[in-house]
Amino acid sequence: MRYKNSCVLTTVSVVLLVLSFPMPANSAGDAAQLEEHELRISNLERRVLELEAKLRAASGSGVTLTSNPTLAAWRKIQEGMTWREVRAVLGEPKTIDGGNIESWYYSNSLNHSNVRFLDGRVRWWNEPR
Repeated sequence: MRYKNSCVLTTVSVVLLVLSFPMPANSAGDAAQLEEHELRISNLERRVLELEAKLRAASGSGVTLTSNPTLAAWRKIQEGMTWREVRAVLGEPKTIDGGNIESWYYSNSLNHSNVRFLDGRVRWWNEPR
């Protein structure tokens, strides 16, 4: 009986020892996916800081956080612009839809008056009708 308990204890110890070591990534795809998630988290943290700063600056000042940009402003948008550059030209969007392709909407319509970003840069946009 003592021998059997000793074997069980040894087996459990070996299993716990193996489980305590970190597991390496299974493939290059795992590493790329991890890097993508880390980049996305970093971008989200940066956006939260920017939005908090805007809210602090606008509180009590009567400033409207959303805008209704003119067609002339829309004509200044170019592929490759950053979030900050678009904000400087069009102002704050009414709605932001995050995801792999982030969309900023400047009207209640999903079909126009929007800017789409890929990796933090303008990729597509639709002017107002």
